Amino acid sequence: MSVSKLIRHFEALGRVPVSMTEVVAEFRRSLLTSGLQVKGVDLPANVLRGTHFHYHHEPHPNSIVMPGSMALVVYSTQQDLKWQRLVCCKELIHVLDSPVVQTKDEKDIIKLGSKLADKSRHYEGASDLQWFFDDLAKYHALAILFPFSLREAIMDAYLAKHIDDAALSDVVQIPEEFVKMVMSDQWKLLRETILLTE
Repeated sequence: MSVSKLIRHFEALGRVPVSMTEVVAEFRRSLLTSGLQVKGVDLPANVLRGTHFHYHHEPHPNSIVMPGSMALVVYSTQQDLKWQRLVCCKELIHVLDSPVVQTKDEKDIIKLGSKLADKSRHYEGASDLQWFFDDLAKYHALAILFPFSLREAIMDAYLAKHIDDAALSDVVQIPEEFVKMVMSDQWKLLRETILLTE
């Protein structure tokens, strides 16, 4: 299943907050040829917000588990629950990334980490594809966790200041700064664009 189909699936459900159990289950269904494990780890968010790995699982000889491809999503449990949800969903998006944008070795990981840490950085061409797709995954995650139908249904009340960003953040369970993004004038076009990218 593509990310666009996953976004549309959760938009059609129209439930908030979107259940992370359901999100993980849908990603598991979309990974027909590999397994998926999601794990919270007790690390400070400034050390690790979240990451993911692809690996080949070779079980113990007496295990009933079959060998095969695995994906592991890891996120920090020392960050606010709203951040945990966003980071976990973003890393799940990366599980579906094309091999072209996946990091292959320690050097690639360090280079990408440096680019991600530089908040003033902008996309500079083909050498920044991994950085670009990391940013794009954030928007995909927002589209999953904040259904577009909810945005449209409350827009008038939001513009009339009957609903504020903090209250919406509590309802959809994502960080307030990202609520502002989804409720902005630019979100509709951005959402349409990311739905067309697949």
